[in-house]
Amino acid sequence: MGPRIARRPKGAATRARIVAEARRVLIEDGYDALVLRRVAAAVGIQLGNLQYYFPNRESLLLEILLAEARSDLETLRELVEQEADADRRLDEVVTVFVRRWRGHSGLVHSTMSFLSKHNPVLRKAYREYYAAFYDELEGALEAADPGHPRRIYATRARLLNALMDGAAMQVRVGPLGPYMDAVREAARALVAPRGRARPATARRSRGAPRP
Repeated sequence: MGPRIARRPKGAATRARIVAEARRVLIEDGYDALVLRRVAAAVGIQLGNLQYYFPNRESLLLEILLAEARSDLETLRELVEQEADADRRLDEVVTVFVRRWRGHSGLVHSTMSFLSKHNPVLRKAYREYYAAFYDELEGALEAADPGHPRRIYATRARLLNALMDGAAMQVRVGPLGPYMDAVREAARALVAPRGRARPATARRSRGAPRP
């Protein structure tokens, strides 16, 4: 006999189908269209069965946000752990997330960001997501340009995130290739604004006065 294939428990599979359908409705039709009865009908279950997993719309929205956050974090970790030099990893992070946030993921994030301003449950989840995302990003930035205080990487992580987020939101950018080249160049300048232009022999020795 061949190896047994692990199957997802039925409850987990149903839960995933509910979240996927709710995410689709949110993206294609907006927040007002996200009604539990509609999602249940699309998934092919009774409303009461859906409410076993998600009692109300808020709990379903929270799971959509958490699923998006998990996907972002998994993607970021895969990118920063790949076998490549620090510059290449940074370029990959910028490219992947700008493209990602220009698509459906960006629509989910922008909707959740708006809703979280008036919903303490979503706001708490969003802050936790950003804390984890920044932590991963700071580690990648330290690998790219080591030797600075932690606060420097914290600031750069937030600036880099703002750059990627803002770049993803822009319209009428022309051909995407040259646009992304410019975004990656700006990201590299944020990561090491002083160190990259100098050759290694020109670096300031410990204790030497700053120019």
